[in-house]
Amino acid sequence: MGWEWVLTGFVYLGIRKRTSMRQLIGGRWSKAEDVVRDLLIACGFWLAAVTVLGAGAKLMHLEEAGKFDNLRSNSASLFPAPLWNCWCGFA
Repeated sequence: MGWEWVLTGFVYLGIRKRTSMRQLIGGRWSKAEDVVRDLLIACGFWLAAVTVLGAGAKLMHLEEAGKFDNLRSNSASLFPAPLWNCWCGFA
């Protein structure tokens, strides 16, 4: 969570002379269409995230309950643990 605040500060330092934070985040909603548009964007992002995370779980054979615990405790496996480390590194 601290890293996210560092990144937010970095973005703020980069935009402070060219634009305001209000312009960056889009300002207030002026009509109902703006609310609906933002909700549709959020739903689309949520569906894309669930799809990508589900595909990642499928690739790492984590679709069954309890497999995640086995992945963490099984250090003899050469494929899932490095893939999991890369997956977490990009998160």
